[in-house]
Amino acid sequence: MWKAVLVLFIVSDLAPPSMMLGEFPEVFLTESDCKTFVASKRDDIKGKVEIVAADAEQAFQVIGHRASCVMDTSGQPT
Repeated sequence: MWKAVLVLFIVSDLAPPSMMLGEFPEVFLTESDCKTFVASKRDDIKGKVEIVAADAEQAFQVIGHRASCVMDTSGQPT
């Protein structure tokens, strides 16, 4: 099974650079289906990342993000 994940790369005055990881609830049978889903969500993801960055009120700064597909090694949804 394939899952779409989103990683935010962040920096903060309070901590060293780090990442936040999230996953979409959808599960896909093929990598191609997952990549098609991620591509269809790119603009939506970009907008939501911008909202998160604005809502942070300077607590942290989003310096980048990446959505991609991963396969669970057991073949089961994660």
